[in-house]
Amino acid sequence: MGRLQLDLRVLTDDEAQSIHNAAVSVLGKTGVFIEHKRMLDYLSALGAAVDQNTVRFSEELIERCLNAQVKKANDCENQIYADPWRLETLKIPCEEMGLNTHIFCVNIMDRIDDQIRSATLRDLEESVMVGNTLELLHEMGPLVVPCDVPSNMNDAYMWHALLKRSNKRVSGEIFNLHSIPYILEMCYLRTGGKKGFDRDPWVVYPCFYTGALKYSEEALDIGFAAHDYGIPVRFGCTMGVAGMSSPITLAGALTSATAEGLAGIVMAEAVGGNSAGSLGSAINFHQGNGTALYQSPEKELMSYAVRDIARIYGFREWRAFGGHSCSTDSCFPGLQAGAEKGFSALFAAMSGTISSHCGMLSPELACIPLMLADNEIIQMVNRMIQGIKVDEETIAEELIIDRGVAGNFLDINSEYAVEFSASHFRNENWIPRLFVRERPLRWREIKTDLYQNAKNQVVKILNEPQSPPLEEAENRELDRILDKCKESCQ
Repeated sequence: MGRLQLDLRVLTDDEAQSIHNAAVSVLGKTGVFIEHKRMLDYLSALGAAVDQNTVRFSEELIERCLNAQVKKANDCENQIYADPWRLETLKIPCEEMGLNTHIFCVNIMDRIDDQIRSATLRDLEESVMVGNTLELLHEMGPLVVPCDVPSNMNDAYMWHALLKRSNKRVSGEIFNLHSIPYILEMCYLRTGGKKGFDRDPWVVYPCFYTGALKYSEEALDIGFAAHDYGIPVRFGCTMGVAGMSSPITLAGALTSATAEGLAGIVMAEAVGGNSAGSLGSAINFHQGNGTALYQSPEKELMSYAVRDIARIYGFREWRAFGGHSCSTDSCFPGLQAGAEKGFSALFAAMSGTISSHCGMLSPELACIPLMLADNEIIQMVNRMIQGIKVDEETIAEELIIDRGVAGNFLDINSEYAVEFSASHFRNENWIPRLFVRERPLRWREIKTDLYQNAKNQVVKILNEPQSPPLEEAENRELDRILDKCKESCQ
C-alpha cells in the first residue's frame, strides 16, 4: 500500500549552504549578547571569544559543536534534539499524524456564546477533559494559559491541572524559576519517580532568545536551574519576526534564525549533559496591525526551509523540523480557518510531520470545540496519506465479473456483493462524526454544520462522568505540592 507523500524542498542544497555560511559569518563578526556569567564562563572554556557580554564564535567551533549535536540527535531514541516547533518528548510509534495541545493561548472563544475573553483555569480543565476523548491526541499540553491564577506560578497551576486530569502523556513548559522543583515533583508522581522521569522526561525547557541575537539573564537563570535539576534544556530556540526582530526578506529571516540556532548548538555543547541545541525558524506579521501570522504562505515557506537546512547538516530526522501545522490566523472557526488548517495539515502530513496543533485559532486564541474539529480534519488527512490498498482482494476482479454488465454492487439479493461491501466499507471509507454530509433538502431542515456539531459534542463530553487517571491519594499529593508552591510565592 503506497503512502501518499511529498518530497517537499524549498531550498536547494546550495541555497541552504549559502544561508548557513552567512549565519556563520554573523556569529563571527557580530556574535550573541549574553547576560549570564555562568554561560559566558562555559563558552569561554569551550573556545568562544568572550568580550564582556558579547560572544563570537569561530567557524571551527561551530562546525565541531554542530557535528557533535547531529550525532547525538541521530543516536537519540527520545528525539529530544529537535526544533522548538516540535515536542521533543513526543513518541508516536506509527506513521499517522497525531495532535497536541501544546499551545499556550491567553484568550479563548467561549464554547457557548462564541465571545472572546481571557482564558481561565476552568477552560484549561475543560480542554483536558475534551482532549481525553480524542483518539489522535497523543500528547496533552496546555491549550491555554489561565489568567485567573497568580502569574508568578501559573506554570505550576497548568501542570497541576494537566497531571491531575489528563489520561494522556503530558507536556508543558516552565515560566517561573521557583516553580521548577514543584513541577518536577508533580511529574515524578505520574512518571514513577525520578528514574521514570529520566527515562522519559515529560518536560523539556526551551530557553528562548529574548531579542535578536540576545539572551537575557532571566531566561538563562531558568535554563540553568532546569539543567541542574536534570530537566533537558534546549538552547537556541528562536522565533524571529521577519521585518521586526529579523530582516523582512525570507532568506534574511532564515539567516538570522540559523545564526541563533547555531549559537544555541554551541551553548548546548558548552553546558553538556542532556542539553540540546535547537534550530528555529521565523514568522512574519500583518504590516497593517502587527498581528503575528502562523499560516501565511511566507511563514509556511520558512518553516519548511528549516528542514532543508537541517538536511544538509545531516540530521536523520530532518522531517521533524517544521511549523505550526493545523493552525490558522483566523479569529473564528469559519471558511478561512478551515482552508488554512486543511492546507497546512495536508502538506505537513504528506511531507512526514507526525504532530499537529489542536484547538488553536489565531496565535493568541483557543477554541475548545475546535479540538474536536481538528481531530476530524487530521483523521481525513490521515486517510488521504494512507493511499490505496492494491492486492488481489481489493482489486475485486471476480466480483466485477460476477456482477457483469450494468452490475449492481448494492444488490441485497447477492450475498457475494453484500458480504464484500460489508467487509471493506469501513476500511476503505473514512466515516466522519462531525462533518455534515446531507442532501440539500434534508440539510435545509436540520441546518447544522461541523462547528455546531462540535459544540454539541463538547457539552455531551463535559456532562459525562470522567475517569480520573490518578488514585485519590495521588490527587491529594498533587494538591499538597501545589500548596507548597503557593506558600513559596507568599
